[in-house]
Amino acid sequence: MFSAARVWSPPKDLQVVIEAAIQNIQTDTVYDLEVMLKKRKTVFLSLLKNMPKDLSHREAVKKSVTVGLQVHGEQRTQTFPVEVIEEAIISDLFDLNEYAALELLLAGEDNKPAFPGLTRGLVAVLLYCDWRRSLVTALRTLVLALEGWTWTLGLPADFAPLINNYVQKLVGENLTNKILGVL
Repeated sequence: MFSAARVWSPPKDLQVVIEAAIQNIQTDTVYDLEVMLKKRKTVFLSLLKNMPKDLSHREAVKKSVTVGLQVHGEQRTQTFPVEVIEEAIISDLFDLNEYAALELLLAGEDNKPAFPGLTRGLVAVLLYCDWRRSLVTALRTLVLALEGWTWTLGLPADFAPLINNYVQKLVGENLTNKILGVL
């Protein structure tokens, strides 16, 4: 089985880089922070929105017991056990695209050793919630790092303009209304 973590780990990676740069003030992470922020801008702008459900994806996942399915950019096709396909109803629980739900379950399978006694589906639910928490925490950390008229975190000179400009661009692209819409 391939590692599906690449689908569900970007917000976690983003949170780690942002916290290293801002909270731990690791000056050697400025380049990583800049690259990560550019790469993940759409993640912030589509705040907590799942890929929409698709009937053709649902059918393809159901058929993947016998007919191979290409999962997230893999060159080869894979078949999956009936149990995994039945658990893909997690897509209904989170109003999630079926491909994303399957990849989430595969990530749950990969991470089961870290959660002894829990099933693949429960680990997938934990990963999904952790993904959302990581995204919101990363955004919150960025917003808290903004310099104001009377406050500053005292970040290195490389960080402050990068963070201020980035957050201002997000706000300029309607982030505030998207946050209010989610609430």
